[in-house]
Amino acid sequence: MQKWEPVKLTPEQQEFVDMMTPELPKLIARKAVSKVTGGIISARALEKADRAGNGPEIRYRTAAGIAYERTALLNWYVVRYAPKQLANINCLI
Repeated sequence: MQKWEPVKLTPEQQEFVDMMTPELPKLIARKAVSKVTGGIISARALEKADRAGNGPEIRYRTAAGIAYERTALLNWYVVRYAPKQLANINCLI
């Protein structure tokens, strides 16, 4: 079995992962992902990605459903959706 290696992230992506990591448990249930990430990642997006074969690399099937390893989930999110920090409120207008 090949060992999983996290993808190389940009400094901006790594900053996002570092900011989110302390707040999240090591394993996150798919059905709870929206709640624990503050709505940033939806269970439906994860389900669709898993069905298409491009979901987070590390996941487990448990009696309660699918669970994701925190770092793999966050890396998947930043690579797929590329969150960017906004410079100021005028960016939203």
